[in-house]
Amino acid sequence: NTSTLAPVLVSKANAAQRRGRAGRVREGKCFHLFPSFSYNKVMLDFLPPEITRMRLEDVILRIKALKLGPVTTFLSGCLDPPDLETILRTLHFLRDIQALKPLPPAAQPYSGPSSSSSIPVAQLSRMSKRQRERVMASAIESGKAAVAAESADSAVEEDNDVLTPLGHHLANFPLDPQCAKLLILGALFCCLQPALAVAACLAFKDPFEVPLGQEAVADAKRREFAEDSQSDHWAFYSALREFRQLRHNDRWNFCRDNFLNCNTMQDLLRLMQDFVELLYERRYIRSEDMDDPDVNIYSHDVRIFRAIIAGAFYPNFIMASAKRAKSGGVLYRSSTTDEKIALHAKSVNNGIKPDTNIWFAYFEKMKLQHNAASTLFDTTMLNVRPVVFFSSKLDNVKLNNTDYLKVDDWITLHSNPRIPQLVESLKQCLDHLLNDKVRNPGPTNWDESTLEGQIMQTIVNYFLNEAPPIFHIPTYLQKQPQRGTGGFGRGQIYGRDRGQSYYERGPEDYGMDQGGYGRSQDDYGRGRGGRGSRGFGGVERGRGWNYTWQQRR
Repeated sequence: NTSTLAPVLVSKANAAQRRGRAGRVREGKCFHLFPSFSYNKVMLDFLPPEITRMRLEDVILRIKALKLGPVTTFLSGCLDPPDLETILRTLHFLRDIQALKPLPPAAQPYSGPSSSSSIPVAQLSRMSKRQRERVMASAIESGKAAVAAESADSAVEEDNDVLTPLGHHLANFPLDPQCAKLLILGALFCCLQPALAVAACLAFKDPFEVPLGQEAVADAKRREFAEDSQSDHWAFYSALREFRQLRHNDRWNFCRDNFLNCNTMQDLLRLMQDFVELLYERRYIRSEDMDDPDVNIYSHDVRIFRAIIAGAFYPNFIMASAKRAKSGGVLYRSSTTDEKIALHAKSVNNGIKPDTNIWFAYFEKMKLQHNAASTLFDTTMLNVRPVVFFSSKLDNVKLNNTDYLKVDDWITLHSNPRIPQLVESLKQCLDHLLNDKVRNPGPTNWDESTLEGQIMQTIVNYFLNEAPPIFHIPTYLQKQPQRGTGGFGRGQIYGRDRGQSYYERGPEDYGMDQGGYGRSQDDYGRGRGGRGSRGFGGVERGRGWNYTWQQRR
């Protein structure tokens, strides 16, 4: 079971197919790792139909886009219809990501319980015991049928949804809705390359490898690629960006030194190009060139990257509390308050200590075997404003005569009472913009003389004008493990506002400074000839035993 990483029994048909492989070329033997009792009494003859096992988000979005009626009614006509609970759970998820908008159900007058089948008590008293048992059994069956009919009616009422402007866009992509949403927001906010890289890694596989016995070094390399962004997703983008800049002959060495799978990286580049062509065909971008500067205006700004990650992965948020658990560890909380959350050891955010409440976005949550807590493998630290902007519900509340903002009924923030109204107005402008792009698709127009340019620039400024989260990293995570005789360091400068400023993180907090985009100077020791100086955006080959990252101003 890939969702829980737990072993499950195959079907008898699968076992027979494996047995056939053993004798395909010549006589052979097949050893099945299960007892005969399981084969005879437990295992199914065939796997359940795929429609009962697969995710239904893409199917439901297409049903809504084609206006085929209520989803529950349409899917009930399948030879093996999916479970009703699965359909309703998927509908709730699509509402949560703001792809569907429920309409209020029509009011139904309540007629009260039916008494047409009631039997007088006097008549029951004259019946024999066997007759009374028959009457009771008939009444129970009638009650079950009535409950089933009422559940079906309520399910149809719950299925009374329409596509939102965002939902119309998502229905045009043959992808997981959250990956499709990431591509759309990446194209819309001109942060395309990071969106392509993250969507490719999430849709295919993680390119990082963790060799047995070298976990600490591999984790340190992953943190190096994260470039102080506190984002596993930024590490994906950074690794693919540097991989693309290398010549073909140098890529294998790069992957070997950085614990990356070279074949996977090649597949990810092809998938990124497929996504670019998909966006071009749907007229979100002007060309099939992913390096087009017009769609990468904010590709190197981690604040906009965090914003599109928040918008794409909502409602997959967790909060790291400034309060410590009894064990001294970090307390993580999700919208489901009774759920235990843990970050996987390979995540770049594992082990950080927040000084204030900090929010993270994640793509997938797994319940591992023999682990009481749900485990997150990929996370991105978020600023507060994207959390507020992409939420579904904002309310003003007063606590001890102090104004607070309640976000989705579980996040409480100090706020001005006017904030909800202003944010809702800005979100409505974005919805109108998306709705207009359904009818008239085209790239983002940043000209501030146009309404679209004013809306987009206002939203971007809202995200940019915010201080970053405050946290510190334990000493044991700051010390970089050594691999062989070669050492490695990591740059501490990244992010920019169109080349005007960057964030610099010290050992205890984030600070602001002025300067250009670049990396701090770090030395890499290698046993063979390395590279000469390298600034961001290009590679200059050199002859020597070491190569250096030069800060570029």
